[in-house]
Amino acid sequence: MSGDMSIVGAAVTVQPTAPTIQPVKAVEVSTQSSATTAWPAGSSARAELRAPKPADLGFDPQAMRQNLAAAIDRLNEQMRSNGRDLNFRIDERIERTVITVKQAQTGEVVRQIPAEEILKLAHSIEDIKGLLFNEVI
Repeated sequence: MSGDMSIVGAAVTVQPTAPTIQPVKAVEVSTQSSATTAWPAGSSARAELRAPKPADLGFDPQAMRQNLAAAIDRLNEQMRSNGRDLNFRIDERIERTVITVKQAQTGEVVRQIPAEEILKLAHSIEDIKGLLFNEVI
């Protein structure tokens, strides 16, 4: 609070003065739709806003599947050459690895991971997935 003060006896009185108003400089606003940012007058710096370039992740799902199939083929060949009757494969419907252990003399399946019942259940779920959801999540 500003003003003139005068002392009258033991009391102090303050008489307010009117505030002074300073004129405001005019600001020019551009309605131009531009991708540049305007800097204050006299400034030589200008920046342009651009959308970022899309990131190239180098991910090719088709090449990845081919590499996985080649690796599985090499693994199966290695198992046969070592006298083991293990078979590795990818179940295309559920996109999971399936390992089958067979008896060498008879060819009978000793064990399968995941079990055949689990694969059938997974296939059933894949079949009804379209009924539960309209789109892939």
